[in-house]
Amino acid sequence: MAHPDEEARFPPSLRLFCLRYQDVVVLGGGAVKRSRTLDEFRDEEPEADRAVDVMNEVREALDYRIGLHEVEVFDVCLRGDLSFPTDRP
Repeated sequence: MAHPDEEARFPPSLRLFCLRYQDVVVLGGGAVKRSRTLDEFRDEEPEADRAVDVMNEVREALDYRIGLHEVEVFDVCLRGDLSFPTDRP
């Protein structure tokens, strides 16, 4: 039987936000998975809703920069202009 502190540190199910570009994975935020669908999760966890939006903004920016050849997928990393504005609420 797991110790209660262990369960708090290692929850049984996590929802992680990530993007994949070939062999490159960009990790975003995450949270304990308490709902079955992403829509339920976004309704129940307002801060998670923002985490999803941020990952979508990162994806759009990366797609745009990859299209302009400002960023490229090289082997197992991204290289180029990977700076993003930080003036978000």
